[in-house]
Amino acid sequence: ARSDLEFLEERLRRDADGDRARAVADLERVVREHPDHGLASRALVHLLRERERRQEAVQETLAWLRALDPAVATGDVGDDVLIAIAERAAARGDRAAALVALERVLVEHPYPSGQRFDDAIWRLADLDEADGDYARAIAHLEQLLQYVESTGNPGSYTLPRMPAAQLRVARLCRDRLADAGRAAQAFARVYESFPHSTLRDDAMLEEAELWLAQGERTRGCALLERVGRENETGS
Repeated sequence: ARSDLEFLEERLRRDADGDRARAVADLERVVREHPDHGLASRALVHLLRERERRQEAVQETLAWLRALDPAVATGDVGDDVLIAIAERAAARGDRAAALVALERVLVEHPYPSGQRFDDAIWRLADLDEADGDYARAIAHLEQLLQYVESTGNPGSYTLPRMPAAQLRVARLCRDRLADAGRAAQAFARVYESFPHSTLRDDAMLEEAELWLAQGERTRGCALLERVGRENETGS
């Protein structure tokens, strides 16, 4: 339970002889034996930080994560382990292994139950961009955006990266594909689909600038006026 994990965290902070090693062993038991418990993810973070504190080689941490993976694969912490594997594989330049881990997140921990579904898609788009495959990056991001729902529907919700993903699509269309029309539509979806996002003003301003650059002064100025009006009223 939470109090037990807090006790282990305190033992790590004390860093007394024997306390740290026992705390680390107990934290690993939390992850292995209770992979569906909400605190397993928190325990995993401590374990990874401990390995960084010891300056363990990335390859050693990766081997430990891969050994842990089968034990927790079907649990809630399973996607956290896969994301950690992908990050470290990418750091070693093993793009293929990173892709495998991220694709597994999408298959084994899908929306809406997967807690790291949006993180996995974001990282896949990073790899696509690094390859110069901007169309594929957009396709990955749109794989996340297909789940955008009206907030009025019972049980619907917005994952943390959804608004940023929509804005990223717009910028890719504008900057990498040179498709102004598609970019404008994507910018508009940011403020239409995510009315409470802090990114809505960014999207409106960038769409306005896009229209002005295209010589569409009336549309661009209308959007700029709207941004100013909404900020004045706080709506």
